Amino acid sequence: MGLNLINTLEPKPGLPPTAGQLEKLFVEARTKQAFAILRTPYDPSAPSQWLGAKANITQLQLPYTIGGRDNITDLFLLFDETLAELLAASKNIDRAKVSHDE
Repeated sequence: MGLNLINTLEPKPGLPPTAGQLEKLFVEARTKQAFAILRTPYDPSAPSQWLGAKANITQLQLPYTIGGRDNITDLFLLFDETLAELLAASKNIDRAKVSHDE
């Protein structure tokens, strides 16, 4: 899929980002052309929502374990669901680039 980690929202696991750190992430996300912000259900949503809205980047709350969603009952479904969401997000950004470039 060609995914690359650009950065993380939390400077250290469990520590929420400061306003200054979010601003740096915004610049980095725009410079490196991030296509999505990924987070798990147990991460706070406010930082990713702010960054996603400001940088116009898709936010994905991915399933993190079997049973993390009602329809994910085994490892195969976990992978299928995760890949489907990532592919859908990447197609949305590809379409946005095409329509923006025209």
